Amino acid sequence: MESTHKDIVVVSRNINLIDFLTIELAPANIEVHGAFDERRAEQFSNMFHPQLIVVDDTPPSLESTEVVTDLKKEPEASHSQIVILGDSTERLNEFSAQQKVPIVLRNAPLPQLVSRIKEFCY
Repeated sequence: MESTHKDIVVVSRNINLIDFLTIELAPANIEVHGAFDERRAEQFSNMFHPQLIVVDDTPPSLESTEVVTDLKKEPEASHSQIVILGDSTERLNEFSAQQKVPIVLRNAPLPQLVSRIKEFCY
């Protein structure tokens, strides 16, 4: 695994998720920037040019499909891969296929969740 610094933006209203990922990804030299809304995600994308933007689809969430659609229109986010953290629902699977945005399953064991997010950074 590379030792260079990586930035990711996690768009979520769940502070525990942001804190967990911050702690778990730090040893891999991945810095997590938590955004509680779409506007902040756009700002962080412009500031940090993250390798990855993770959009949380679990309650209490933002409307993840709208956030992803809007982020994909932003020039600041064009260099970042976007993934949705959520459950495999028909709505989300259909959206994922249309927008070519992968889903990271929220209910995966925590080490597997962290591992999947790391994979998108390298």
